[in-house]
Amino acid sequence: MVAGGSNRTGSLRGAEIFDPVTGKFDIVGSLRQPRSGAQSVLLPDGRVLVVGGATGRRGSLVPTASAELFDPITGRFTDAGSMAEARYKHAAVRLNDGRVLVIAGSDDNDREGKKQTLEIFDPVRGTFTSGGTLRHARYKLGDAVVLLRNGKVLIAGGARHPEIYDPVSRETEVVALDLGEIWNFMSAARLPDGRVLLAGGYSEGDVEVSNRTWLLNI
Repeated sequence: MVAGGSNRTGSLRGAEIFDPVTGKFDIVGSLRQPRSGAQSVLLPDGRVLVVGGATGRRGSLVPTASAELFDPITGRFTDAGSMAEARYKHAAVRLNDGRVLVIAGSDDNDREGKKQTLEIFDPVRGTFTSGGTLRHARYKLGDAVVLLRNGKVLIAGGARHPEIYDPVSRETEVVALDLGEIWNFMSAARLPDGRVLLAGGYSEGDVEVSNRTWLLNI
């Protein structure tokens, strides 16, 4: 499913689903609120959580705290409540127990408004609660967030030092690795042997695209 985004005029509401059998996209309705820089996460019951993002016209986008749920059976988006803080350019990952961890991001000050806060969405209760605080403020995390085999979460993007978050204690520890730069929109993937590959992105300071990679044995 592809939902929201932006074009030359501002944030979008449309949603489509790609069918790999037919090779075609089908329109499945509209978000309740236009969103760009949001995050979508598949829940255990097949619904999709769409959380945060920014809404409005290009040049005057305003981050939102709201969330929506897409039901593939009804093809409709419904309200899923709100986070404690509006955020966009954040990250989100589904935990082993089915809850969703929403990570950092930014407010309407963009680079100057990076967040350290975490929130957790419970799809059973339909509520957001605090998930604690990161050691480093981060935004533009992209796909640099990985659920590890032990249920903890590696958060690698948006700062020079990765962190590992424990959803049980709601605490983080900094990984003993200096990436040398703040890499925005880098990617991370857990390999079959449990190691994590970090790759690419661009440096926040000079917007230089990177071909660097790292292997973490954690």
